Amino acid sequence: MYVALLSGKNIDMAKVEVNSISNLYVEKTLVGRVLLFESDDSINFSKLGLTHEGGIFLGKNIEDIDFNVFSDKNIKISVLNLKSELNSLLFSKKIGEFIFKKGLNVDFNSNNVLRVYLTVNGVYFTKQVFMQDKKEFAKRASSKRKFFMPTSIDSMFARALVNIAGAKKNVSVLDCFCGSGGLLLEAAVVGADVFGCDIEEKCVKGTEDNLEQFGFKVTAVTGDALDVDSVFDKKFDCVVTDLPFGKSSKIVESKKKLYSSFML
Repeated sequence: MYVALLSGKNIDMAKVEVNSISNLYVEKTLVGRVLLFESDDSINFSKLGLTHEGGIFLGKNIEDIDFNVFSDKNIKISVLNLKSELNSLLFSKKIGEFIFKKGLNVDFNSNNVLRVYLTVNGVYFTKQVFMQDKKEFAKRASSKRKFFMPTSIDSMFARALVNIAGAKKNVSVLDCFCGSGGLLLEAAVVGADVFGCDIEEKCVKGTEDNLEQFGFKVTAVTGDALDVDSVFDKKFDCVVTDLPFGKSSKIVESKKKLYSSFML
């Protein structure tokens, strides 16, 4: 069984994203941001945008843990208190004492991490296998791109959306309101073949510049999202987009009409 520590920004979307990259996903428990689930696949947590940590569930009682899952006798203890009344420092000390009695060593430099979540519904012991590097997403933030648009979607949310849409290696992804290319950039990072169109030529050029900045190629053209067939002579595996909104969006017809026409 797996454990994911979800982003607090949007827990529902984070759950759907985990489901999207899992085979035969079965949710077992959700306590705050701690999600326990089963999957037939080995989970690639590093692909996720709205999951901060990932690991293998070891149990809710330290006495039940099989410490053979760790590669050696040196173990790092890491406790995170998620609104529990337990004292994190005292609990860490008790874990250390238990580990020592087992003939194991507490080593804060070890890569073997016993990650412990203290929640309102008890304690969850895990073997940590993933810790999100937020700096990687920050590198691709809209403010760091060559072509900047203030309405560009956050890179972590963009990653979640492209995962939910089904973006992966050798899958073609279309964004027909590509803007500054934020969604296509994250789709390219996970290996998809990316295509975009926008009614504004500056956005098409900006999308090309932004993906090139990070070492990716995109096929982007100026065109109407409501007439994609005349823009691209091909079918796509999935479509993901951030529809125009707010006063800054330049559309001729009403947004309500645009949204309904696009969905049809």
